[in-house]
Amino acid sequence: MTETFLAARTVDEAVEAMAGGAQAIAGGTDLVVAARQGKAALPESLVAIHRLDDLRGISGVAGSIRLGALATHAEIAGHPIVRERYSALADACAIVGSEATRTHGTVGGNLMNGSPAMEIGGPLICFDASVTLRSANGTREVAVADLLVGPGETSARAGEL
Repeated sequence: MTETFLAARTVDEAVEAMAGGAQAIAGGTDLVVAARQGKAALPESLVAIHRLDDLRGISGVAGSIRLGALATHAEIAGHPIVRERYSALADACAIVGSEATRTHGTVGGNLMNGSPAMEIGGPLICFDASVTLRSANGTREVAVADLLVGPGETSARAGEL
């Protein structure tokens, strides 16, 4: 059962809460499903990151694309740059779960959960994508291929957003 809940106002506030043991939540689609199915209890401490504008958006950057951690599958599937240059990623996002999951589920949550059923992992690896992980100790960049280490497992360290 969740005992502590914080709606972070800044990325720094979210990272601080995570340093104290909180688990980040945005769309919450995987978290809620796992709890309902009895696969995993809800974390004792949650930090909501869904209002952090710094983690939003999709933009073209120097011949590549930047997906904010809070970009939803629906936003990615419908984005003109993604559709034009990264059609495999757009197609993968278009078939994620139900419409509700595509509308609320985020690329950051999908990657950090490391689900073997993840539709977007393959295209991101093929496009040589990387993620920026942030913690109280700073930031580091990790290739998606190195982030996903096993079913439900990532190389993200405790406290990394």
